[in-house]
Amino acid sequence: MKKIAVLVLNNFVNDNRVQKIATSLGQAGHRVTVVALLKGQVPEREQHGSFNTHRIRLSTSRLPNKNKFFGALKFLEFIFHVVRHYRSQDIIHCNDFEAMFVGVVAKLTRPSLILVYDCHEYERERTGMNFIKKWSTRIFEPVVIRFARQVFVVSEGIKKEYHRMYPHAKVDLLMNLPHIRSFSNRQVLRQYLHLRDDQHIFLYQGALTMGRGIETLIETFASFTDDRKVVVFMGYGPLTQRIIDAAQKHNTIHYHPAVAYEAIMDYTSGADFGLNTPQNVSKSYYYCLPNKLFEYIHAEIPIITNNLYDCRLLVEKHRIGTVIEEFTPKGIVDAIEAAEQLNRDEIKQRMAQIKATYTWQNEEQKLIAAYASLHA
Repeated sequence: MKKIAVLVLNNFVNDNRVQKIATSLGQAGHRVTVVALLKGQVPEREQHGSFNTHRIRLSTSRLPNKNKFFGALKFLEFIFHVVRHYRSQDIIHCNDFEAMFVGVVAKLTRPSLILVYDCHEYERERTGMNFIKKWSTRIFEPVVIRFARQVFVVSEGIKKEYHRMYPHAKVDLLMNLPHIRSFSNRQVLRQYLHLRDDQHIFLYQGALTMGRGIETLIETFASFTDDRKVVVFMGYGPLTQRIIDAAQKHNTIHYHPAVAYEAIMDYTSGADFGLNTPQNVSKSYYYCLPNKLFEYIHAEIPIITNNLYDCRLLVEKHRIGTVIEEFTPKGIVDAIEAAEQLNRDEIKQRMAQIKATYTWQNEEQKLIAAYASLHA
């Protein structure tokens, strides 16, 4: 049994990957604590079955937000608390670059500490990073990654890039896959939105934020002259109100609030097609492989994906959907019309065959094996 701190720089409320990793490691017999930030109306400490959560209360949290100097002070205080309370752990599992930086500082105070670097994205080019963050990641990631005993990435594309950039590092693929979950009511989404059986539901689920193609999807579906094709946005984020406003004007656009991870398959399975539309605005998005793709596979609904490296490979390898060749309203319409011509029964059969492969129950075995090989 190892003592493991799973480190994140958020309040650990809607972080499915971190929750799955912590649960799997805890169920494997390790003593696991998720270390996060105390922000919002969440408890400071929680018990989650096989692991605990400790959200660190920062005295500097009262300082104004969106100020680089105050932000640096908050980060330094977080580092201080992590080093003080968790340098005695056997392993710190660092989620993303900033957490890895914190882990390295802790390791410098105790060299026997083992670090695992879990890259949720192509860290050097995360979408939305300002110049300072992008510059600092480019400068310091080659340094901090040398302290990692194990590196995990979420897609084959990122794995190839990290092998190229860091040939000395032990980089392995750990995809962000869902658990196998049953679904009993394929009608719940249609019933909630009062949609007819003759309407095709094109579902976008996930973060409602910039860079995900949401604005172009709104423009596309707003242009339809009838309501036989409708888009449903299910999630939350900065663009929620824009979607709600569009839904009030157009009967081809609908909004559904985010649902719990445990219930999502009932909703996803009620759609006719699953949309995956991150825009190719950074290497992070170009090499992304979102969890929603595998949720669509588990729900056995054809996928319409933007032309992104790993997403296209997945869809074309298994012949389970169509690719948006040019991300414009016309390109989206072309992909939609091509998807509607597919043999959905054949796609459903192929998805039924492959979904047992793409499950967290399988993927966690890589995680557990990797941890078993880590020695002080």
